[in-house]
Amino acid sequence: VHLFFAYDTDAGTQDSGKIIQFRSTINGVTETFSPSWNGIKYPGRADKAYMYSEFERTLSFNFKAYASSRDDMKQMWEKLSELSKLTMPTYGSAYSGHICYFRLGQLWGNGTTGVPTLITSLTYTIPDDLSWDITEQVPMGIDVSIGLTLLPDTIYSSDKNHYSFYDTLT
Repeated sequence: VHLFFAYDTDAGTQDSGKIIQFRSTINGVTETFSPSWNGIKYPGRADKAYMYSEFERTLSFNFKAYASSRDDMKQMWEKLSELSKLTMPTYGSAYSGHICYFRLGQLWGNGTTGVPTLITSLTYTIPDDLSWDITEQVPMGIDVSIGLTLLPDTIYSSDKNHYSFYDTLT
């Protein structure tokens, strides 16, 4: 399956940016839909009424990025470095974060288009039993855990389909 993160290098669209694509195995995919409700207490009533206040959609998963050669290993570590930079602020007259475009298979993004996301967590773990390249002094792979907040490219609504996957089934 396709796994990539595209990010903007200048003008505000994924077309003007860079793509970080990984060859990896993916596991632990979890998507969470989180509506929020505010309780309202009306005078003369013992029970509360509730008003819908906000909605958030998050995704987390793990992937294992491993290199099969020294050239692959250098590219893998460069990609991991670029991915980690997407969690860091950019400073100018003010500071800001990065929006990236994420694709995993056909469920999140399709074609060359990714889903706009914010990276909310990124963890790199080096497995204890993994070989290291003695010359380069780095491990030949890494386990990655990532958390994303998915940003809607259209207004969320219960009467719309928010999975591109369903549109592509034959």
